Amino acid sequence: MKKLCIIAGCIALLTSCLKYELPSEPNLCGTWRIDKITYHRVEDKDTIETMTYHTGELFTATNDSTPLQNVKVGFTFFAMDYASLYFTPQAAYGGGVDYQDIYFHTVSEVNKVHPGYLKFQTEKTKCVWKILQSQTEGLVIQTRGQWRQESIGFYGLQTATNYDIIMMKLTRIGP
Repeated sequence: MKKLCIIAGCIALLTSCLKYELPSEPNLCGTWRIDKITYHRVEDKDTIETMTYHTGELFTATNDSTPLQNVKVGFTFFAMDYASLYFTPQAAYGGGVDYQDIYFHTVSEVNKVHPGYLKFQTEKTKCVWKILQSQTEGLVIQTRGQWRQESIGFYGLQTATNYDIIMMKLTRIGP
């Protein structure tokens, strides 16, 4: 009887262990299409304008100087891999795609609460995208305002009173 209790205790101990997992970076690799944009204009902590852009509509970000300043929703796409973002696709000789604007990016502050922030530097601005949702075939990112080179990342505009919030829903359309 004593041996049965010891065996049952060992089995319970071995099968009831908790699995510990470290948060993993979101899988951003692939070609992405912008399917929906939600724009919010905030002044003095009040949202004064909200607009949603669907397939076929043109979105122009007046305060943005990135390659996503003018987006035809449903028809604009870009690519990412583990280290770079590729914008402004052009048809290449032989049927492929060449990208005109290439920027290196980093993913930081990944934890179990949210998938993290994607940061990259263009010629004029430092861009920080907050990744709100990361799924196998979909991604939702949020940009906030405009970051200049001297700003300190996503929290650089926390004290600003006038800014734009842009949420983009992306769909993976290629490897």
